[in-house]
Amino acid sequence: MASESPSIENGVVFQSLKELKLTVRKFALEINFETHTVKSEASRYIIKCKDEHCTWRLHANPIGGGFWKIKELVTSHECIRVHGSSNTSANKMFVATEILELLRLQPDMTPVNIVNEIQRIHRVEIS
Repeated sequence: MASESPSIENGVVFQSLKELKLTVRKFALEINFETHTVKSEASRYIIKCKDEHCTWRLHANPIGGGFWKIKELVTSHECIRVHGSSNTSANKMFVATEILELLRLQPDMTPVNIVNEIQRIHRVEIS
C-alpha cells in the first residue's frame, strides 16, 4: 500500500535497484530529507544526504539475480532537513508508482483525489 513505512537497514535485500530507489525515496519523504546520488552503476549504488555537511549515507551492491543489498548505512543526520512541502525525493518515477498503487486500491479516484492523497500521505506538494 502507498502508506507503508519503508525498511532501510544494513543487510536489507531488495528485488531490484528500482525497488531500492523507491524505498529510499519513501524513507526520505517520511524522515523529511533529500538525497544526492554519488554513484549509480551496475556494481554499486551510493547516495548521501543532500546537505554536504550531513553524514547520512547508503551504499548498496547487487548480489545476483537482480537483487540488491544494503551493504553500508550511516543513519545519523546532522542536517536541518527539508523545510516546507517541497522535496526532490518526490520525483516523477516516485509519483507514478504511488499513483499506480492508489488506483489499484481505488480505481475510481479522480486526479484531484490522487494529488490530495499523495500530499496527505507524504506531506509533499505535487502538481
